[in-house]
Amino acid sequence: MSRRNSIIVLLFLALLLVPSLAEAKKKNPKIGLSGKFEPITRAEMELQEVPFAPGAPAVILFEGEEKYFDGMATGAAVTRTIYQYRVKILDESGVEEYGDFVATYNNDIEGLKVLARTVLPDGTEIDASDNIHRDRSETGQQILSLAFPQVQVGAILEVIIQYNFEGFYEIGWPVQGRIPALDKLLVYSPPNNLQVQLASALMTPEETQPLVTMGARGQSMVWSYKDVPPITREPNQPPLIELAKTVYIMPVAWRGPGYNIEFASDWKKWNKNEKERWDGWFRTRQAECKQLSKSITESVDGTVNKAEALREDIK
Repeated sequence: MSRRNSIIVLLFLALLLVPSLAEAKKKNPKIGLSGKFEPITRAEMELQEVPFAPGAPAVILFEGEEKYFDGMATGAAVTRTIYQYRVKILDESGVEEYGDFVATYNNDIEGLKVLARTVLPDGTEIDASDNIHRDRSETGQQILSLAFPQVQVGAILEVIIQYNFEGFYEIGWPVQGRIPALDKLLVYSPPNNLQVQLASALMTPEETQPLVTMGARGQSMVWSYKDVPPITREPNQPPLIELAKTVYIMPVAWRGPGYNIEFASDWKKWNKNEKERWDGWFRTRQAECKQLSKSITESVDGTVNKAEALREDIK
């Protein structure tokens, strides 16, 4: 089955019937992320192999992401994200392949904060803050890289990332990856009257349907998955994103007393809007680069001298 033919689409309004908080906690005790390191459990420390994925080089003990919103009263919506990733190294190949962490973010995110640590097999905790590096790609994207210290078989590596983004945006959240995951969690806490369209790839309707409940930030949609198998490597495979079970969330409209803001009527409209936004961003940056180049070289004669002036300025 192709990925396109396996897309399931649901439509939600973020003002839904909500069960009691006690009922919600009974169904999913871990609603929302604290943004802080939680204690390592005894079971996590003693784990040596994954029963449903024998031979795995590493295992995701927990991977969670929460998105909630501020600024609704002033009309300046801000999406706030907390991301947490905890992985255990199970063999030497896992040391080589999963001892580092790299993530790329759009240029317009703000307030990027990172916590990182290595927990050794004897329980010793090592702060990894000095190993966090930030850079920018040629297109202006923010690159976060982290080389965990003292990575070894049996070590647990953990990173927590928080950042903000002004406005609403589409989310694509892969459920699967190259290594097994014991616990995956996505929490989306939209403001009242935000209409969103949900979609999934390679998932059943039951897997796509979130639990609508009360979380730490108020009413939330929660996706929780346990014992997620890995996507094994095979020759001539398509990109991982084409193979992974994935949940998508697209804001459609935000409606209420005195306002009616439509972001997109469907996925085609959303993609068109995103393309126009990025095209506009590119044209603006291209014009700025041309103006900067002109200001650097206008007092220099000759092509070679102009090129040398630009090279020196870049340095």
